[in-house]
Amino acid sequence: MLLKKGYYVIVTYAHDKESAEAFTNEATNVSKSFDVCKIDQTDRLQTYAIIDSIKASGLKLDCLICNASITRRSSFTSTLDSDWDDMMEVAVNSHYIIIRELFHQINQNSRIVFTASKLALYPHATVLGYGVSKSGVVALTKGLMKEFDGTGTTINAVAPGFVDTEWQKKKHKR
Repeated sequence: MLLKKGYYVIVTYAHDKESAEAFTNEATNVSKSFDVCKIDQTDRLQTYAIIDSIKASGLKLDCLICNASITRRSSFTSTLDSDWDDMMEVAVNSHYIIIRELFHQINQNSRIVFTASKLALYPHATVLGYGVSKSGVVALTKGLMKEFDGTGTTINAVAPGFVDTEWQKKKHKR
């Protein structure tokens, strides 16, 4: 839809190369104004690499959709520090850094949309870290509303429950 409206679209992915290729094939039929970038947002150097690329391009941003997150399904007492850190890095830290570093390239009256989760409000025992990371997304959304006050930019978080994605389908088959 964004391509059809003439937007330049940058899509990122971490692991699902098949879906990235499917998007590329479909998008090519609509426009040539897009990039698909593989980025592991648990790795801060990769986050800064995409930021540097966008800065160097001189693109002005009208819309950011901050959807990246990960979960590590384990009990409270068996969650590793590294698992906890990765969940916070992807869902909260990387998005904070991207928006902070690209602040001056975000146009007035732009849109920033985060994907939170119902788990931010209704915790689940085997994904405590995920719920906490999504609570951080909600807090980040509210804080950024104050930072962007007066710019006409709207900042929202959507908080879906379980979504019937390919990942969810595969998870239930295990």
